[in-house]
Amino acid sequence: MRLNSLFVLALAATPFLFSPQSHASLAESHPKSNQSIEFRMAWNQYVETREFNCLQKNCSPKLIQADSKVPFRGTIALYHGFTACPQQFFEWTQNYLSKSGFDVLLALLPGHGHEGLNQSMEDPMALPKRENWKALDLAETDEINHIMSLAAGTRIIGGVSVGAELAALAAFQNPTIYSRILLLSPFFRLSTETKEFNAEDPLWVRELQNIATFLHLNTTKPKLIDVISNPKNWFHSISNQIQTWGDGCKLTERGGYHGNAGRAGYCNFTLNAISAAQALGLELMNRAASPAQFPDVQIVGVEKDPTAATSSMIKFAELIKLNNQAQVNICFYSKEANHSLMSTYDSPAENKFWLKSLYQEAQNFMNTGKPIQCSTRMN
Repeated sequence: MRLNSLFVLALAATPFLFSPQSHASLAESHPKSNQSIEFRMAWNQYVETREFNCLQKNCSPKLIQADSKVPFRGTIALYHGFTACPQQFFEWTQNYLSKSGFDVLLALLPGHGHEGLNQSMEDPMALPKRENWKALDLAETDEINHIMSLAAGTRIIGGVSVGAELAALAAFQNPTIYSRILLLSPFFRLSTETKEFNAEDPLWVRELQNIATFLHLNTTKPKLIDVISNPKNWFHSISNQIQTWGDGCKLTERGGYHGNAGRAGYCNFTLNAISAAQALGLELMNRAASPAQFPDVQIVGVEKDPTAATSSMIKFAELIKLNNQAQVNICFYSKEANHSLMSTYDSPAENKFWLKSLYQEAQNFMNTGKPIQCSTRMN
């Protein structure tokens, strides 16, 4: 009986939802917006579907509107990094991009930002896995592309780490939407800068060493992660065990074990989720190797990045330049910069000597397409 009643109410509401009066009401609720009603409706639907799951504070998708005091330039979509949240871009978008005249959509990576059970404040088991990453990532980027196809002004997409992978995937899916793309520390594959296992490695890396020893495998960490994440592998269950970034994440960055302050997102993850990101990286490399249209791209990395392979960033840039006839620029900050680049919440006590320069350089790239110069060095 209740279901029937709800159905009748929904039918009764349908004419209002799609009537000129309802569009006018929506327009009145956003009097300063430069975007169409269709854009705002599509974005609101995106937010509502993500918030259907209980999300941590600062993990909900967010629209930062352009400063009304400056001429409107266009619309930017940004993806945060692995185990982080849209919060990663708050400072840059509010203090730089908005003031340049951009509306900025801060999207949410699949499986991220969910509140867990027992006040753990996170649900890392929701992260994409080798078994489902492609369906999740394609659905996500297709939805963002639809929203951005309705966006006003110059349209740009970008992201950091795994978020940069999603930005690249979106551009491959529909390159005609975007004028430019910004890839910050793009994670195509786990770094092999430190080839040997050692006692200073985090616990999850040392566990990999134990597996490699047991299996008599002499192989790299990235390849070993893919081996054990294969559903047909006897060690597959290990790939779904909860790993951690460590107490530094929980205490220093999150402000306590219950996430009372600081960094939003997960301090835990699975090796399977890293393997899923590497599978997406391989997909992107294959697409870059085939002739296709692609927007002008700026890649920013960190020398000897211990997280994302810089060699893969260079290879991707070379493939895009060779096969896609796009303008490509790539530069690297000194190795003292950290992988997350844009975030003030990761390792908050460190001297982020590059941050102000990168904020300004990246803003200039968004404004005009001017290449970024990674010239700032540690004092």
